[in-house]
Amino acid sequence: MSRHLSAQNKIDLINKVKAGQKITKIAVENRVSRTSVYKWLDLYDKSVKIGKKVDFKSKIKRGSAHWKSLKPANKRKIKKYALENPLLSPQEISRIINISHNGVWKILKKSNLSTQKARLAHLDLMGKALYRKFLAEEKLQIIREVRSGQKVSVICKKSHISRTIFYKWNTEYMLNQSDSRLFRSKHPRGESHWRYHHGAEEIIRNMVLRHPEFSAHTISRIMSKKDQQMSHNGVHKVLVRLALNTYRKRLSFVFNYKKTNSHPSSDQVITPKSTANQAQFPQPPPFFRHYLNILLLIVIILPLLAITIFNFLPNYMFLPVKPQPHKNISSKISKLNNPAKKVYPEAQNMALGLLALDMNKSNLYSDESVKFSIGVLNSHGSTICNADLILTITDPQNHTKELATKNNTILKSPDCHGNGFNKNPDYTADYKTSTKGEYAMELTAVAEGKHFQEDDNFVVGNSAYDIERTAPSRIYPGSMYESSLTVVANRTYEGIVTERIPKKLGLISSFPVGSVSQDSKSSLLEWDVDWKKGHTYTLTYDLTFPAYSPTFYLIGPLQIGSFHEKRAWQIAADHL
Repeated sequence: MSRHLSAQNKIDLINKVKAGQKITKIAVENRVSRTSVYKWLDLYDKSVKIGKKVDFKSKIKRGSAHWKSLKPANKRKIKKYALENPLLSPQEISRIINISHNGVWKILKKSNLSTQKARLAHLDLMGKALYRKFLAEEKLQIIREVRSGQKVSVICKKSHISRTIFYKWNTEYMLNQSDSRLFRSKHPRGESHWRYHHGAEEIIRNMVLRHPEFSAHTISRIMSKKDQQMSHNGVHKVLVRLALNTYRKRLSFVFNYKKTNSHPSSDQVITPKSTANQAQFPQPPPFFRHYLNILLLIVIILPLLAITIFNFLPNYMFLPVKPQPHKNISSKISKLNNPAKKVYPEAQNMALGLLALDMNKSNLYSDESVKFSIGVLNSHGSTICNADLILTITDPQNHTKELATKNNTILKSPDCHGNGFNKNPDYTADYKTSTKGEYAMELTAVAEGKHFQEDDNFVVGNSAYDIERTAPSRIYPGSMYESSLTVVANRTYEGIVTERIPKKLGLISSFPVGSVSQDSKSSLLEWDVDWKKGHTYTLTYDLTFPAYSPTFYLIGPLQIGSFHEKRAWQIAADHL
């Protein structure tokens, strides 16, 4: 491994050569090549000849001097976001904050936050703070542990501090160990701060009692006129400390204060009118009433209007094809493995129920494991988590294997609790293929006294691309889900890769960034790729599903030139 020598080390090395030592011996001792030694010697001779100072500084910019170095603000942003979202990977964080995932990983690695376990440990110890503030007693305890004979590196690692910080504390301890103010904070806080306004809390509280409608800016202006200078930011902080930072809180404070400090005379009759809101709660100022009306319009009236319009619009506006209400769905689903006869079973007869059956791979090889994801809805479109499922698979040699929930070869997800967001499949099953050929599948569900089934098939054989897909089989309308495709290229390909998505779904983002177009039935997400044989590539995108249910969607099949997946991915949308 090459070694980087400082400018002074290079000059010392040249002086040894000038003193008569052998270049080979010097090169071996310093772990550098003889070519480098001759290069430095030649540069030294040329510089001395023209009377110029020798410059052995590295031409390679490193650290903060590098042109790609991140600013301190961006480094803090990365670490803060990682602590606020400890379950996200560096690659996911990079997509969100628009910094390369390699740069994000290096910053997190340097701060010991590159793994989920490290981030959770940091949160347990220090919370979301980037740096921990040690008390004077804690600093003294660390120094005593080192003085008792323990290694500095061990104590520093245990306390999550650098050795530089420890030696700084140790030097301060040696110089000022008799000082009672040793290790006291150099940053005054609270009443000891020079900008602290004594009596400000009482002044602001009394002003709120008289005028609860006054904002922080108004209180600040009035205090300035009375030679009690205080910025609106300072007033706001005091209001937050007193829990009076909103108009509603101030009104409640005034009401409770008057209730506990006013005693009406015996001849005074208290009626509902005398205790009306007009007397107890001053009317909001005009500008507040104006913004309140706008907020009411946005939060309540507009959503109700949108729902009303949505319910009265005809169904065909929300489906890729017109509904065909009196046809059984199983015959349609069985045709999904033939893209030439692609159908859109969003218009299904929900009299029995709905099944979504997906495979993580549609192009399979012999002796390969495949994972099934299953979603089950009843006739009303509600998710069923306790269905009795039987998946019968018949191979090309007419050997049959039965997977079922009763014998736990089909497993129910512990996260399935009816309608709602769940990124994991409601039911899963594993199966291993045997020989090449066409396999027949029959999925049967018994739930709520009803029996319904789906027939489908898949093909095992050689494939130009090995595609594994991860996506939801059952979704909750109005939510966002990620779809991911991992492609192993068995041949070199340069061109367009196309993913077919229903028009009704919203495409939020994709990685790598692709382009979106539309045909008569679908939205087409396209990537321009240059894939090499034997390499693995990942395509991801985020989808939002409209607040329309129950219904059924198909995404895919993925098309790579003339090649395409054997079947589309099925998604059932449960009831809102």
